[in-house]
Amino acid sequence: NSSLYPTIIPQASDTAIFIPAAQTGETISGFNIRASTGVGIDSKSTSGRNFINNVTITDGQTGILIEGAASYDINGDVALSNQSGFGLLNNGTGETSLTDVSITDVSGSAIETSAGIIDADSVTISGSGADGIRLVGTNDPRLELTSSSITNSTNSGIVTASNGSVDIRSSQITGSGDAGIRSTLLATGTIVASDSTING
Repeated sequence: NSSLYPTIIPQASDTAIFIPAAQTGETISGFNIRASTGVGIDSKSTSGRNFINNVTITDGQTGILIEGAASYDINGDVALSNQSGFGLLNNGTGETSLTDVSITDVSGSAIETSAGIIDADSVTISGSGADGIRLVGTNDPRLELTSSSITNSTNSGIVTASNGSVDIRSSQITGSGDAGIRSTLLATGTIVASDSTING
C-alpha cells in the first residue's frame, strides 16, 4: 500500500536516491518519491544486479536514470508518472527487467534506451507526450516487450532510431498519434511482432 510508504522530497534539481558506481546488490523498496525538477533514482552502478520494487516516483525530469554496466530487477508495484523528460532513461549496458511497472503521463518518452536490454513484461505505458518507448544510438539497444500495453502516445508507440532490435509478443499498442511502430532512417536493426495488436 503506497499510502503507507515514507515520502522522499529532494531539493529542486537534486536526486532523491543515488547509487554510485562502486555499489552493487542494492535494494530500493517501499518509498514514495516526489522528485520536483530532478531525478527520482539515479544509478551509476557498474556491476552485479540491483533491485527496485514497491516504489512510486512522481514529477521530476527523469523517474529512473540508469548508467553503468549493472543489471536491474524493477518489479512489483513500481509506478512512474508526470516526469517532464523520461520515465525511465537507460544509458546502461546491462539488462533491465521490468515487471508490473506503470509509466503514465510523461511529457517526453516513457522509456528511452541507448544500450543494453530492456525486458518488459506486464508493463503499462499510457499518455506519453512523445513516444511510448524509444531506442536510439549505435550501441545495440534491445527491447523485449511481452504481455504489455502502450496506449495514447502523442507520437508513436515504439520508435527505433538505432541499430538495436525490437521483439514484441502478446502486447497491445493503440491510440498513437503517429504510428504504432515507427522505424526512422537511422534504424538498421530488426523488429519482430507476434500475437499482438498494433492499431496506431
